[in-house]
Amino acid sequence: MVFHDILLLPMLTSQKTNLNLKFDGANLQEGTIDVFDLANTIIAFGHTVEKIADNESITRNNKIKVEVSALKPGSFDIGMIITVEQIQELATQAAPLLLVLGAVSNKAELILKIFKKVIELKKFLQGKPPKEVVIQQNGNNNVAVVYNFKGDHTEITMPVYNALQDKRIGEGIKKLTEPLKKEGGNVDEIIINGPEAEESEEVIIKKDEVEYFERVEELQTVKSYKVKGVVTAFDRKTFNGKLSINEQKRVAFEIDPRIPEIEMLNQIVERIIESLKLKINIIIEGEAVLDFESNLKKIIAQSVSMEAKLLE
Repeated sequence: MVFHDILLLPMLTSQKTNLNLKFDGANLQEGTIDVFDLANTIIAFGHTVEKIADNESITRNNKIKVEVSALKPGSFDIGMIITVEQIQELATQAAPLLLVLGAVSNKAELILKIFKKVIELKKFLQGKPPKEVVIQQNGNNNVAVVYNFKGDHTEITMPVYNALQDKRIGEGIKKLTEPLKKEGGNVDEIIINGPEAEESEEVIIKKDEVEYFERVEELQTVKSYKVKGVVTAFDRKTFNGKLSINEQKRVAFEIDPRIPEIEMLNQIVERIIESLKLKINIIIEGEAVLDFESNLKKIIAQSVSMEAKLLE
């Protein structure tokens, strides 16, 4: 049997999803819309989609395209297409077959889903910071439970939570809603849906909801958060210190002054000092402060545990 050399060529695969951006308003029946409102909203949508793709590392080996497919006469229901073009190198004959048979998710649909969920979450929060965010850890499938100022809560995936915290995405959505706040403008609603989506799947931004999208940057407090690292500094008088998460990143921590039991407080201090002296990992759990990109800025330690040893 003779084996021939296999020519390795790049294979271009595309994943697409369609949606409609629709402008609605009583005065739009006249068939005219401000050209800048139309253009700026489409551009803002395109930029926001790109930022979401970047946030999820989809742009690392992919090209993102956002195109207008149709502008229907007599309406401002704009058909759009999000395309993710991926170049994959064929290293072996088996690789293409695995790609075809494997369950590969549609990245374009993922981007659109995150976009719509961020808008829904901003409407849920009504322009106010979350009252509480609880991260429920479950391996690689962590979720965030977000409570609004009324005490109502909703559960979201971490990609949606991370997108909510990204300033660039917030700015893009804010820009997209500008036709709704224009004085004397004739746009009352912006509707985002798929071309064949059910009415229940539509995401609608109304004129009186514009203020919900003004907030683009703020620190977030997460009530239950865990972080692992080595203590590199600790002040026994103030109970403040620094935790090294990796070679490039250190975060501030402090022991929660509300801990009532002196035994628990002493145990926390002992474990922190042990980590400082022996350069061993500890796990701090408590209330965390994160920036708009979900970077940990500070954690208030309510419990400290030692990292489990492999031989135990």
